[in-house]
Amino acid sequence: EDQVSEVLSSTGLAFEYMEGFFGEYPYESYGHVVTPLSGGALETQTMTALSRNIAQSDGEEQLFTLIVHELAHHWYGNLVALGSWEDIWLNEGFATYAEWLALEERYGDIQELAVEASRRRTPLAYPLPNQMFGSDSYMKGAWVLHMLRNQLGDDVFFELMQAWASQYADKSVTTLDFFRLAEQISNRDLTRFRRQWLETSGVPTYV
Repeated sequence: EDQVSEVLSSTGLAFEYMEGFFGEYPYESYGHVVTPLSGGALETQTMTALSRNIAQSDGEEQLFTLIVHELAHHWYGNLVALGSWEDIWLNEGFATYAEWLALEERYGDIQELAVEASRRRTPLAYPLPNQMFGSDSYMKGAWVLHMLRNQLGDDVFFELMQAWASQYADKSVTTLDFFRLAEQISNRDLTRFRRQWLETSGVPTYV
Protein backbone atom coordinates (compact mmCIF):
# COMPACT_ATOMS: atom_id res chain seq x y z
CA GLU A 1 0.00 0.00 0.00
CA ASP A 2 2.85 2.39 0.76
CA GLN A 3 4.42 1.80 -2.66
CA VAL A 4 1.10 2.29 -4.45
CA SER A 5 0.49 5.49 -2.50
CA GLU A 6 3.93 6.78 -3.52
CA VAL A 7 3.59 6.07 -7.25
CA LEU A 8 0.13 7.67 -7.34
CA SER A 9 1.21 10.74 -5.39
CA SER A 10 1.32 12.99 -8.48
CA THR A 11 -2.48 12.77 -8.83
CA GLY A 12 -2.94 16.13 -7.13
CA LEU A 13 -0.47 17.75 -9.51
CA ALA A 14 -2.26 16.16 -12.46
CA PHE A 15 -5.54 17.63 -11.21
CA GLU A 16 -3.97 21.07 -10.92
CA TYR A 17 -2.75 20.94 -14.51
CA MET A 18 -5.93 19.45 -16.00
CA GLU A 19 -8.24 21.96 -14.32
CA GLY A 20 -5.96 24.77 -15.45
CA PHE A 21 -6.14 23.55 -19.06
CA PHE A 22 -9.67 22.19 -19.35
CA GLY A 23 -11.77 23.78 -16.61
CA GLU A 24 -13.23 22.48 -13.37
CA TYR A 25 -13.27 18.70 -12.86
CA PRO A 26 -16.77 17.64 -13.93
CA TYR A 27 -17.60 15.12 -11.17
CA GLU A 28 -17.83 15.11 -7.40
CA SER A 29 -15.18 12.48 -6.66
CA TYR A 30 -12.16 10.73 -8.15
CA GLY A 31 -10.16 7.69 -7.17
CA HIS A 32 -7.92 4.84 -8.27
CA VAL A 33 -8.54 1.14 -7.88
CA VAL A 34 -5.68 -1.33 -8.27
CA THR A 35 -6.91 -4.55 -9.83
CA PRO A 36 -5.45 -8.06 -10.26
CA LEU A 37 -5.00 -7.38 -13.99
CA SER A 38 -1.44 -7.82 -15.22
CA GLY A 39 -1.29 -4.67 -17.36
CA GLY A 40 -3.10 -1.69 -18.80
CA ALA A 41 -5.28 1.06 -17.36
CA LEU A 42 -8.86 2.16 -17.96
CA GLU A 43 -10.78 5.20 -16.84
CA THR A 44 -14.35 4.74 -15.72
CA GLN A 45 -16.48 7.63 -14.58
CA THR A 46 -14.89 8.98 -11.35
CA MET A 47 -12.54 5.98 -11.03
CA THR A 48 -9.43 4.80 -12.88
CA ALA A 49 -8.63 1.10 -12.83
CA LEU A 50 -4.91 0.31 -12.74
CA SER A 51 -3.02 -2.98 -12.88
CA ARG A 52 -1.24 -4.56 -9.94
CA ASN A 53 2.19 -4.08 -11.54
CA ILE A 54 2.15 -0.33 -10.77
CA ALA A 55 3.47 -1.31 -7.33
CA GLN A 56 6.76 -2.17 -9.04
CA SER A 57 7.08 1.26 -10.67
CA ASP A 58 10.16 3.33 -9.94
CA GLY A 59 8.49 6.34 -8.35
CA GLU A 60 5.66 8.65 -9.31
CA GLU A 61 7.40 10.19 -12.34
CA GLN A 62 7.19 6.87 -14.16
CA LEU A 63 3.38 6.86 -13.89
CA PHE A 64 2.78 10.60 -14.25
CA THR A 65 1.68 10.55 -17.89
CA LEU A 66 -0.55 7.51 -17.30
CA ILE A 67 -2.31 9.28 -14.43
CA VAL A 68 -2.73 12.41 -16.56
CA HIS A 69 -4.00 10.44 -19.57
CA GLU A 70 -6.71 8.58 -17.68
CA LEU A 71 -7.71 11.68 -15.70
CA ALA A 72 -8.06 13.70 -18.92
CA HIS A 73 -10.59 11.15 -20.18
CA HIS A 74 -13.00 12.39 -17.50
CA TRP A 75 -13.34 15.56 -19.58
CA TYR A 76 -12.83 14.02 -23.02
CA GLY A 77 -14.41 10.59 -23.15
CA ASN A 78 -16.69 10.56 -20.11
CA LEU A 79 -18.13 14.10 -19.96
CA VAL A 80 -17.97 14.62 -23.74
CA ALA A 81 -18.75 11.23 -25.26
CA LEU A 82 -18.25 9.87 -28.77
CA GLY A 83 -21.11 9.78 -31.23
CA SER A 84 -19.23 7.09 -33.17
CA TRP A 85 -16.10 5.00 -32.61
CA GLU A 86 -14.80 6.45 -35.87
CA ASP A 87 -14.17 9.64 -33.90
CA ILE A 88 -11.94 7.85 -31.36
CA TRP A 89 -9.24 10.48 -31.88
CA LEU A 90 -11.49 12.89 -29.94
CA ASN A 91 -10.85 10.65 -26.91
CA GLU A 92 -7.32 9.37 -27.32
CA GLY A 93 -5.79 12.32 -29.17
CA PHE A 94 -7.09 14.69 -26.51
CA ALA A 95 -5.87 12.52 -23.61
CA THR A 96 -2.46 12.07 -25.22
CA TYR A 97 -2.17 15.80 -25.82
CA ALA A 98 -3.04 16.30 -22.14
CA GLU A 99 0.07 14.24 -21.34
CA TRP A 100 2.21 16.51 -23.51
CA LEU A 101 0.74 19.66 -21.96
CA ALA A 102 1.38 18.33 -18.46
CA LEU A 103 4.97 17.34 -19.31
CA GLU A 104 5.56 20.77 -20.83
CA GLU A 105 4.14 22.41 -17.71
CA ARG A 106 6.12 20.24 -15.32
CA TYR A 107 9.44 19.95 -17.10
CA GLY A 108 9.39 22.83 -19.57
CA ASP A 109 9.63 20.66 -22.70
CA ILE A 110 7.00 19.35 -25.11
CA GLN A 111 6.97 15.56 -25.53
CA GLU A 112 7.70 14.99 -29.21
CA LEU A 113 6.59 11.44 -29.97
CA ALA A 114 7.37 10.34 -33.52
CA VAL A 115 4.64 9.19 -35.90
CA GLU A 116 6.97 8.74 -38.88
CA ALA A 117 6.83 4.96 -38.52
CA SER A 118 3.08 4.88 -39.16
CA ARG A 119 2.02 2.88 -42.21
CA ARG A 120 -1.65 3.75 -41.98
CA ARG A 121 -3.26 4.93 -45.22
CA THR A 122 -6.71 5.87 -43.96
CA PRO A 123 -7.64 9.35 -42.66
CA LEU A 124 -7.57 9.94 -38.91
CA ALA A 125 -11.31 10.63 -38.88
CA TYR A 126 -12.14 7.41 -40.77
CA PRO A 127 -10.25 4.47 -39.27
CA LEU A 128 -10.92 0.86 -40.12
CA PRO A 129 -12.21 -1.16 -37.14
CA ASN A 130 -8.77 -2.67 -36.50
CA GLN A 131 -7.17 0.80 -36.58
CA MET A 132 -9.36 2.57 -34.03
CA PHE A 133 -7.00 1.98 -31.11
CA GLY A 134 -3.81 2.13 -33.17
CA SER A 135 -1.07 4.62 -32.35
CA ASP A 136 -2.37 7.21 -34.82
CA SER A 137 -5.54 7.81 -32.78
CA TYR A 138 -3.27 8.73 -29.89
CA MET A 139 -0.15 10.29 -31.37
CA LYS A 140 -1.39 11.83 -34.60
CA GLY A 141 -4.54 12.98 -32.80
CA ALA A 142 -2.39 14.81 -30.27
CA TRP A 143 -0.22 16.34 -32.99
CA VAL A 144 -3.32 17.63 -34.78
CA LEU A 145 -4.33 19.41 -31.57
CA HIS A 146 -0.84 20.83 -31.15
CA MET A 147 -0.88 22.18 -34.71
CA LEU A 148 -4.34 23.65 -34.16
CA ARG A 149 -3.02 25.35 -31.02
CA ASN A 150 -0.26 26.86 -33.13
CA GLN A 151 -2.80 28.07 -35.69
CA LEU A 152 -5.20 29.64 -33.18
CA GLY A 153 -2.84 30.83 -30.46
CA ASP A 154 -2.91 29.78 -26.82
CA ASP A 155 -5.73 32.05 -25.65
CA VAL A 156 -8.21 30.92 -28.29
CA PHE A 157 -7.08 27.29 -28.19
CA PHE A 158 -7.57 26.84 -24.44
CA GLU A 159 -10.87 28.75 -24.60
CA LEU A 160 -11.90 26.17 -27.19
CA MET A 161 -10.76 23.23 -25.03
CA GLN A 162 -12.77 24.45 -22.06
CA ALA A 163 -15.82 25.25 -24.18
CA TRP A 164 -15.65 21.78 -25.76
CA ALA A 165 -15.90 20.20 -22.31
CA SER A 166 -18.61 22.53 -21.00
CA GLN A 167 -20.88 23.03 -24.03
CA TYR A 168 -20.92 19.36 -25.03
CA ALA A 169 -21.15 17.88 -21.54
CA ASP A 170 -23.26 14.70 -21.51
CA LYS A 171 -23.61 14.77 -25.30
CA SER A 172 -22.33 12.53 -28.07
CA VAL A 173 -19.96 14.28 -30.44
CA THR A 174 -18.25 14.02 -33.82
CA THR A 175 -15.17 15.50 -35.44
CA LEU A 176 -17.40 17.99 -37.28
CA ASP A 177 -18.93 19.13 -33.97
CA PHE A 178 -15.45 19.95 -32.68
CA PHE A 179 -14.51 21.97 -35.75
CA ARG A 180 -17.82 23.83 -35.84
CA LEU A 181 -17.11 25.00 -32.30
CA ALA A 182 -13.49 25.81 -33.18
CA GLU A 183 -14.64 27.97 -36.08
CA GLN A 184 -17.27 29.67 -33.94
CA ILE A 185 -14.78 30.58 -31.20
CA SER A 186 -11.88 31.50 -33.48
CA ASN A 187 -14.01 33.16 -36.16
CA ARG A 188 -11.87 31.36 -38.73
CA ASP A 189 -12.60 28.94 -41.55
CA LEU A 190 -10.79 25.73 -40.61
CA THR A 191 -12.08 23.64 -43.53
CA ARG A 192 -8.64 23.31 -45.13
CA PHE A 193 -7.01 22.38 -41.83
CA ARG A 194 -9.69 19.76 -41.09
CA ARG A 195 -9.51 18.20 -44.54
CA GLN A 196 -5.72 18.08 -44.57
CA TRP A 197 -5.15 16.61 -41.13
CA LEU A 198 -8.37 14.69 -40.30
CA GLU A 199 -9.84 13.67 -43.64
CA THR A 200 -6.63 12.90 -45.58
CA SER A 201 -4.09 10.24 -44.69
CA GLY A 202 -0.43 10.96 -44.04
CA VAL A 203 2.04 12.02 -41.38
CA PRO A 204 1.90 15.59 -40.01
CA THR A 205 4.87 17.75 -40.99
CA TYR A 206 4.31 21.23 -39.61
CA VAL A 207 6.66 24.19 -39.53
